Amino acid sequence: MFFKLKWFLPLLLFFTSCGLFQNPLSIESPEWNFSVFAQTFSEHYSLFEQKGIDWKAVTNLYRANVTSSTADTELYGILTAMIDPLDDGHVWLNAGSLGFFSTNNEVTADFWSFESKAESYISSAVNGDIFNWGRLKDAPGIGYINIDAMTSGLGGGQSLEPWVRDLDEVIDSLLDCEAVIIDIRHNGGGYAANAEHIAGRFTGERHLYMKSRIRNGASETDYTAFKEHWLEPRAPVYPGKVYLITDKFSASAAEWMTLMMRTIPGVEHIGTPTHGAMGMVSFHELPNGWIFSTTIGQTYDSAGISFEGAGIEPAVAITPVQTGDSAIEYVLGLY
Repeated sequence: MFFKLKWFLPLLLFFTSCGLFQNPLSIESPEWNFSVFAQTFSEHYSLFEQKGIDWKAVTNLYRANVTSSTADTELYGILTAMIDPLDDGHVWLNAGSLGFFSTNNEVTADFWSFESKAESYISSAVNGDIFNWGRLKDAPGIGYINIDAMTSGLGGGQSLEPWVRDLDEVIDSLLDCEAVIIDIRHNGGGYAANAEHIAGRFTGERHLYMKSRIRNGASETDYTAFKEHWLEPRAPVYPGKVYLITDKFSASAAEWMTLMMRTIPGVEHIGTPTHGAMGMVSFHELPNGWIFSTTIGQTYDSAGISFEGAGIEPAVAITPVQTGDSAIEYVLGLY
């Protein structure tokens, strides 16, 4: 995951790992902390097969490097080396003063330096903490809403936040527009409930947008039954054309929203593929106090396709440019 404080997950589940196993060693023991870390992934991580990872072999390989005299810095290096090949945007290790490590190998300077160029296209743009909106200067009949995150703080996965309800008023003000652009580039996710609340304003019908299941046993084949995720319509429904813009940093609940919007007739998905980090996540604490995360869920669209790792391809691929905004220029060229 790209660790940005207002980026979170479609479903937050918390576990404390240190109580999972019988401990023959002291709580300070590097061997014990290694064992808890390795076994937690063994029992909870849901994408080993999809990632082509033999976790038992990985555990055996690195266990030989851990002894009672292994320093914290060495242990940190061993644990991060174990999970690095997962290349999973939802997997990370926070070792306090020793640092934070994310297995997301696509985090580059362009994420942190990203600045939306859309505002120069907007007439009387209104900027909020989570979302910005307005109408295009050269096409007042086209509305624009940029959503920076699907949440603004930690909490349960079903929280519906005040800013989401505020967005209802913005959508109401754009009901007369011929088209609306929903821009979720660099949106790292948040609460699924928030995404559903927003997407529901753009459909008059109920749509199955996703199926998911969660690891629930020691075997890598132990899963819950599939859960169906439905998008429910919410009135008044926006009646016009919708353009959804994504990029490679649209992740987690932003990708859930992408699946929601793609089920709706009249929505065109443009931009670049999303990130591909869509599974439900749990947080764990090692006996030594370090915090880490595991992806415990698998997600598929209504046709049974998984986008984990690869991301969701847009219907219209648009390459970003250094100056201007090629996605908005594409929409303007249609009107």
